[in-house]
Amino acid sequence: MKQRIEPTDLEVLTDAQKQRLRELWEPQVGNFMLVDTVVRLVTTINNNRFGVYLFYYTTGCCQKQDCLPILSIGQMIEILQKNNISNDLLSYCNTYIMRIECEDICDALWQAVKEIL
Repeated sequence: MKQRIEPTDLEVLTDAQKQRLRELWEPQVGNFMLVDTVVRLVTTINNNRFGVYLFYYTTGCCQKQDCLPILSIGQMIEILQKNNISNDLLSYCNTYIMRIECEDICDALWQAVKEIL
């Protein structure tokens, strides 16, 4: 079972969808992110007084606008809950699994998240 989306899943997003995804993402240490086509693990987060997030990984750092989250199943559920999709989440995912023949709950959740971006 897939635990998170793949970097290739992010390639289909428009620039507006990518920006909305960054806005919905609540970064935490231990999250994976895509920086210049390379998946990085967030090791430290620094939110300065101007509200600019700096994410540190083992070989450097970047700002929130320069990366995209590699969302886990849990992170996608949180995003959907915050957008009032949680009332019947299982039914919602089953619809995606049946409609587009997703083989995995992770893929079904990703389809649902893309619809609200």
